[in-house]
Amino acid sequence: MPVSTLRSLRPTPSLVISTLALAVALGGGAYAVAADRGPTLPKNSVVSKTVKNGSLKAKDFKAGQLPAGPAGPPGPVGPQGVPGPFVDTLPSGKTLRGSYSFGSYSPTSGGYGSTGITFAFPLSAPPTPHYVAMGSTAPAACPGTTASPQALAGHFCVYEGSIGSVSERGISNSETLTNKTDTFGAIIYALSGAGDAFNVAGSWAVTAP
Repeated sequence: MPVSTLRSLRPTPSLVISTLALAVALGGGAYAVAADRGPTLPKNSVVSKTVKNGSLKAKDFKAGQLPAGPAGPPGPVGPQGVPGPFVDTLPSGKTLRGSYSFGSYSPTSGGYGSTGITFAFPLSAPPTPHYVAMGSTAPAACPGTTASPQALAGHFCVYEGSIGSVSERGISNSETLTNKTDTFGAIIYALSGAGDAFNVAGSWAVTAP
């Protein structure tokens, strides 16, 4: 082939640039069309071995497909809150409960024994006392039992649970006035029977007026 013919077939710089520009333009257009159509891979064609390890992110999975990781360490303890106000008197309708027991020995009948009941919080007024002896009918203000002491608002109910060799028992206040109470507590007393050991035990409840 003549040299002049070979020279005429050699691509010129302008031809090379035009060809590259056309290729880029055609390639970009083809990608845009494919991108508009979405994924073109057949369904279920991507398997584990075709995915690069570590290339997927959590957002590539549906909710619940990935197992939850271990719980993290507990956070720091928050600051101590402001202490609440101290209760000066038991709020109305709130109930306090407790138990009592005492005993002694008296060589003669009429020996005196007692125990003090202190309310955890004082009441606004002295409650009305009720001593519920074993086997007796409790007043309406004392709807409970020895096992579950109850008292209506403004009342102090003592439920006798056991008794031994006692001739008399009841409730008094700190001035030893019978059938009286204090805003902060009361006294349960008993008198012995015929010269012997005596004892009394039970439970109590008081409800603020």
